[in-house]
Amino acid sequence: MPWAETGEAGTYEFFRRLVFSVLIGNGDMHLKNWSRLYPDRRTPVLSPAYDFVAILPYIPNDSLALSFGGSRSLSEIGTDQVRRFADTARLPASPLWTIVTDIIDRTVAAWERLPEKDLLSEKMRKAIGERILTVAKSAVQVQGRSARKRSRS
Repeated sequence: MPWAETGEAGTYEFFRRLVFSVLIGNGDMHLKNWSRLYPDRRTPVLSPAYDFVAILPYIPNDSLALSFGGSRSLSEIGTDQVRRFADTARLPASPLWTIVTDIIDRTVAAWERLPEKDLLSEKMRKAIGERILTVAKSAVQVQGRSARKRSRS
């Protein structure tokens, strides 16, 4: 796993890519899509991101090829997933929620202004757009519930 080799920065980038994959419905994010480079021949860094494809419009009931926080679900980004990931990576969970929020905001904004999406069929544009918004709303709601629980304790 990247945190064992690429440090905290690499782990956060790995997490960003994982969140983005769930957000767009990329169930095909398997081990061969996670590569490392060794620019100094000793220290690994994550390779540039590649093969991010919104699979769910083609395979509606697909799931993640790899588990994310103990889940293969592409339907949400939940607090248990984030907490398990944080525990495994030995990271605090709160910065991970900041990353989730950032990736959601950036993805929603980028999708809304992406001119190339007009090259897709109406059905495909709608499926991908709805997918992004559904998972984004779910994550925001989950994060809101979690914050309310913390404030009560």
